[in-house]
Amino acid sequence: LPVDSLAPFLMDARNGYASLGSVLVKDTAEVMSILNAVEGLPSRTSFMWASKAEKDPANRVYLYIIRSSNIKGLPVITDEDIEKAHAQEAHYSHKNWEIGIDLKKTSWQKWENATKDNIGRCLVFAIDDKVYSAPMVNSQITGGKSMISGNISEMEAKEIAAILQSG
Repeated sequence: LPVDSLAPFLMDARNGYASLGSVLVKDTAEVMSILNAVEGLPSRTSFMWASKAEKDPANRVYLYIIRSSNIKGLPVITDEDIEKAHAQEAHYSHKNWEIGIDLKKTSWQKWENATKDNIGRCLVFAIDDKVYSAPMVNSQITGGKSMISGNISEMEAKEIAAILQSG
């Protein structure tokens, strides 16, 4: 099937972001059946849904296309690499929250390499095959400390930090 088969379902395709667009929650099974029939996708390519439906009356959820940057298709970092994760109020806004991630020293180099190699691209933070965040890398991240920021509520930040901390 051609990828064009998805056109009736997708809306809000966001240029420069990792998501293909949003889909009504009720249509997710049908969309996945179409995706599973698509031929000729690049190797190490998969699809994941956002961790939650968008906060709108239509009850939509974002669909992400994921392409692993390593040959084995494994994540760059896993919960085994995380020393500490914590939620904090964002410095730029008292309405939004952030998730701070401190990596174990043994994982700093692979994170530095991954961020250097992906400047201008999105890196996906996924837990249990659900995308929680897909920020664009603006610069190489050194020193083993990272911050996930954006339109994140206090409850979401604390939930994600707890999941990352517990593995």
